Amino acid sequence: MAVTRYKMAMEKNLTSDVKIGRCEVFLRAHTRKDKVVQYPDLVEKLDELYSSNPASRMTDMDDALTELVGSDNRGRMQGLGCSISKVGLKKSTPARSKVENVTKEKESVTQELSQVKKKLDGMTQDIVEMKKILVDMQKER
Repeated sequence: MAVTRYKMAMEKNLTSDVKIGRCEVFLRAHTRKDKVVQYPDLVEKLDELYSSNPASRMTDMDDALTELVGSDNRGRMQGLGCSISKVGLKKSTPARSKVENVTKEKESVTQELSQVKKKLDGMTQDIVEMKKILVDMQKER
């Protein structure tokens, strides 16, 4: 499941797999290579739950998958891979939110940096043009 989650993040060009919900991973893991879903009834019910509550796609503890399949067994969470438990997930929630905030800040800083680079390129071209004008003016004298 962890590998599937990582591959899905790479396909969507995400820097982190935080934005991939466990329902998406569960569905991908239970879909064959020829795109045949192993549990079509479950997919229909998940789609209904998504349409009524879009936030249930991303939450880990009380998401749409939990509503349909039921609470996970002790010591594991479906769709997240081995050795991921409810307790570990609850304890990691603050750290995951910090990582998500840092990722958002990084994206905004990257966008601002690209804007500054564009402005700097424009200013550099203006300076080059001004130098040409000055050289032409000095030649005319």
